[in-house]
Amino acid sequence: MNKQDSRYQQFEERFKKMNDNELIHAYKNDIGKPGWVSSRALFITALREELNKRKLSYSDISSLKNNNDITIRQDKKTNIGSEN
Repeated sequence: MNKQDSRYQQFEERFKKMNDNELIHAYKNDIGKPGWVSSRALFITALREELNKRKLSYSDISSLKNNNDITIRQDKKTNIGSEN
């Protein structure tokens, strides 16, 4: 994958501007989508990297399970699967 791809850079910039709840919403909206194209790979990679930067666990995203529960590490109080 090419992180110099303008689509990746657009996703990266979009995710940087989002708060944690908006990132969670982006994850939830992607759950269960059957297609797999290069744009989706760039989207998922940029999303994972932003979650990592914020110390949010994305272990369930890694396997793309149709599951809303993601655990939060250390200083994060909420569970990504919950609506707060």
